[in-house]
Amino acid sequence: MIYYRRDVSGFTLRWDGEVANHARANGFWANRTLADFAKPIASAMPDRIMVREGDRIFTARALWDEAAALASALRDRGYGPGDVLAFQLPNWAEANVLGLASAMGGFVLAPIVPIYREAEVAFILAEARAKAFFIPATFRNFDYRAMAETVQPRLGRPIDVFVLRGDPGRWTSYDTLIGEGDRTAIFPPVDPDALRIILFTSGTTGRSKGVFHTHNSITAENIKTAARGGYDETYSFYMASPVTHLTGFLYAVNMVWSRNVPVVLAPVWEPERAFDEIKAYSCAIMGGATPFLKALVEIAEARDDYLDSLRAFACGGTSIPADLVATALRRFPNAKVSRAFGATEVPTITLPPKDRTDIVHATQTDGLAFEVDMRIVDPDTGDVLPPDTEGEVVVKCPQMFFGYIRDDDNAEAFDENGYFRMGDIGRLDKDGWFTVTGRKKDLINRLGEKVSAKEIEDILFTHPDVADVAIVAKPSDRTGEAVCAFVIPRAGKQPTLAELARFVESHGVAKQKLPEYLELVEEFPRVPSGKVKKDILRQMAAAGAGQGIGSAESGAG
Repeated sequence: MIYYRRDVSGFTLRWDGEVANHARANGFWANRTLADFAKPIASAMPDRIMVREGDRIFTARALWDEAAALASALRDRGYGPGDVLAFQLPNWAEANVLGLASAMGGFVLAPIVPIYREAEVAFILAEARAKAFFIPATFRNFDYRAMAETVQPRLGRPIDVFVLRGDPGRWTSYDTLIGEGDRTAIFPPVDPDALRIILFTSGTTGRSKGVFHTHNSITAENIKTAARGGYDETYSFYMASPVTHLTGFLYAVNMVWSRNVPVVLAPVWEPERAFDEIKAYSCAIMGGATPFLKALVEIAEARDDYLDSLRAFACGGTSIPADLVATALRRFPNAKVSRAFGATEVPTITLPPKDRTDIVHATQTDGLAFEVDMRIVDPDTGDVLPPDTEGEVVVKCPQMFFGYIRDDDNAEAFDENGYFRMGDIGRLDKDGWFTVTGRKKDLINRLGEKVSAKEIEDILFTHPDVADVAIVAKPSDRTGEAVCAFVIPRAGKQPTLAELARFVESHGVAKQKLPEYLELVEEFPRVPSGKVKKDILRQMAAAGAGQGIGSAESGAG
């Protein structure tokens, strides 16, 4: 039975009784918050190192005490269960503190990836109804305090801004806030079925969609993944993905406590340093886009070295060349290397082969559907298709989300039986191995960040030299996929890639959304109804269409 339930936050969650009953009966919903998991660890193992960040170490007791101080300080300032805390932090230990403190106080988190700028940040803060905003003073030569100044007036209401690791300016420093708190504070129980986090994902509509997850649904992913992979307190995770992204939050914030798996944080992706830290701290698990794996393998080859401690490396969203996996298996002699499939709405649906030498399934499929009701259906009729037949992917499972912030986004997201439409085309064999063969969602996967093609198109449509534009993904060794713009110019005009990139950037969006390749064309391939055949454009891009910045400066198409 599906119904809508008003949460303590004031948001309305889409509740699937069938999923809930299954998840509870099979132990995937633990009915515990992160604070419930963390308390016995901090008590029984106070000196256990749970988080490393560079040369800094953070023990279980130190993290617990700082989280209690933070939660109590916010409570004393008038924050209560359901209030939303937005944060735009790098992979810093304070993100783990914030994750734990929010579970103590029943606050809801709204992560914002650090690459986002005024346009995206203002939208998310407003959409999530954020009451507080945690930011660095500066990071990678960008002043987040100044951005907060420009964003504040757009919200039409005041918002508390807390600044980490630097002069807060007119805002409040994080250290001041911690100093106001009580490290011995006690908090009332928090409902594990309450809203835990709002994650924002790029949508094909051109705006981000706010995705609701509860304490139970987020932790269900950790429980399933750890059970399949055998992860326990003897493992540790190397985290290069942003903690403000689903993967980063799941493993650098949540699994640290839910499965007692420590984490090593990488604030910036530096392959040489990552290799050294994985070795130094005996990290067992890592995930990321294929270029991350490629970089580590190249370092191992150049040094004639090995990462003996790695037990698993999962690549999400992109294919892995078989020869790269073969080399990785040799240089990571104890690791499974494979693809994985999931989404912000439904994390980690597939898991790797049990046998690490199973290169066929590791490279030619997106993994084994594990503890998930996955169906491949006819896109037109919704009928379930037989094994090995290509169709639309729909799923139900314990870690699925509880709907979007905007109810109108839910209408097309679920089928009549309550299955979530993944937006991908794929096939499932009789043994449960799943393979993505195409996509319905018009997204570009750039180093694990999903970029909406429509958002970029909507901006470029307003450029005076552009008559029409279509954005597609172009394969990239460096980023997995790159943004490729096919443009029909206005008569007598020859826009360059540099000009179009500056134009997109002027709209206050993240640099990762700027077009990286440009192809000037006279017309687009279209279906009879007039819709652009982007599958053809993607094939053209993969075959070499689209000139990079060096060629496009002159206007070459």
